[in-house]
Amino acid sequence: GDSESTIDYIYASPVLFHHLHSSTVDFINSFTFASHHQGPGLWRAHPNLAHNRYFTEKLTSKLDEFHYLLRSSTPPLSPQEQWDDIKVLAKMIAQQVVRPYQRQLTRLHRKRNKLLREHKLTSILPLRLAAIEKQIGIIQQGRVETLALRAGKHWRDNGETSTGYLKSTISSR
Repeated sequence: GDSESTIDYIYASPVLFHHLHSSTVDFINSFTFASHHQGPGLWRAHPNLAHNRYFTEKLTSKLDEFHYLLRSSTPPLSPQEQWDDIKVLAKMIAQQVVRPYQRQLTRLHRKRNKLLREHKLTSILPLRLAAIEKQIGIIQQGRVETLALRAGKHWRDNGETSTGYLKSTISSR
């Protein structure tokens, strides 16, 4: 089918900056794209990762490494292959940064449960419990934000942006 899209911004490390040129493209007529390497669906990183220092440093480092290896690749990759490789690289790094939060949340829940079992009637319980529950709350808030983004993406992808549609859906339930 017909498709229109806009790229708002593209992350480029300082090493790549001198390779950038004007990227204004107003219209591409009958562009067809066929990639057999692309999996199902569309993957998007959480926008807050752009503010995560560890993520941006790791991404910058890996993009610099990618660009260095790109110069020596034979045969040279097409621009589309380069872009696909960059997207795979960014996805891998984003997932590496986000996954530890789930493990940390599991550890904190175990720690909280152990604390409740072992220190039921001691005065130390409220202090330790408050610290652990604060950490759990921070991780859970990040998870809630991620789920809200996913819900909004699903809503937009399915064309359900109309307030009239929303009202009729709610009233029919």
